[in-house]
Amino acid sequence: MKTKICKKALLVLFMQFFLVSCSNIWAPAKPEFVISNLSIKKGFDENACVLGGVYFDFYNKSQKQITSLEISISVYDKQTRKQAFAGTSVIHTSFEGLIDSLEKKEMCISLDDYILFDSGSELFIDSFIIKKIVYQDNTSWNDFFGIYGIYSN
Repeated sequence: MKTKICKKALLVLFMQFFLVSCSNIWAPAKPEFVISNLSIKKGFDENACVLGGVYFDFYNKSQKQITSLEISISVYDKQTRKQAFAGTSVIHTSFEGLIDSLEKKEMCISLDDYILFDSGSELFIDSFIIKKIVYQDNTSWNDFFGIYGIYSN
């Protein structure tokens, strides 16, 4: 009887340890950035986003300088609710450049490579996820599962 209770107690302790360990794998550390003014624009612009782009402000709240970002975005046609671009509904892109600690930077992710024709329909951002941040000291922050993503309703 005592061995059966001991086995159950060990199983419970193991399960608690396992669940706590897994929660650290699935949930990344709280992000040290703020995304604001997220919008999508079509039309001709003299910047890098000539045919259209996803515009946003990125504020680095960390005490470290950022060297790169990896971003994932889903863009859809607002009227039909179907993917906006032929062949893909998700855009994976990266930004290589310095963002200083406590710096706010206006950014644009170009949609030029994805716009094959302009249907005239308005587009909307279904999801916007900062997947990875690499810092100057070669440490990184990751959100592989999009826990801290921005999602449309």
